[in-house]
Amino acid sequence: MIEIKFKNQNEIDSYNKYKELKGVEYHQYIAKYLNTDEYAKIAAVIQYDLRLKYILYRYICFFEEYIRAVLMNCDVRDVEFFLKENVNMSEAQNLYYKHLNKIQSVYNDRPAISRNEFDGIRELRNQISHFKPIILDNISENQVNINFLYKNLTKNYQANFKNEINMCGNEIDLVDQVKIKFNK
Repeated sequence: MIEIKFKNQNEIDSYNKYKELKGVEYHQYIAKYLNTDEYAKIAAVIQYDLRLKYILYRYICFFEEYIRAVLMNCDVRDVEFFLKENVNMSEAQNLYYKHLNKIQSVYNDRPAISRNEFDGIRELRNQISHFKPIILDNISENQVNINFLYKNLTKNYQANFKNEINMCGNEIDLVDQVKIKFNK
């Protein structure tokens, strides 16, 4: 076990707060990944990952709402279906591809979402929901999936999404190996 080093009482207090949320073992996992015993670096990664997840989750919700709207606007399913049934993203994806011709005739100004992109967005959503870090071992795959999400958001959300991702973590000292960024 790595003995985590603290610079001051604020770091100790922060550790006590975050170990309740993320666990001691998770802190150890981050310390080993970064090869450091400095709490400030470990905390920066944990906090960045959480902030990133909050941003991504919000925009994934926008994407899911958009897919529901597409399905309703194309008379694939009505609002009652989505309100009463517990339709998950996989089911919405199946409905989308089952009725793709109809959707493309109504939404002819937008390209169809590729299966690979839809799968990537769904995988990103699952990682956020199931305790998986976004920025560690699978950062390259997640960067690709984040790009898929960006590409398939409606235009009015894209600029804010890109900006929020790029600004996330700017106020803390992060190693480049864990940063998610869009090119300007």
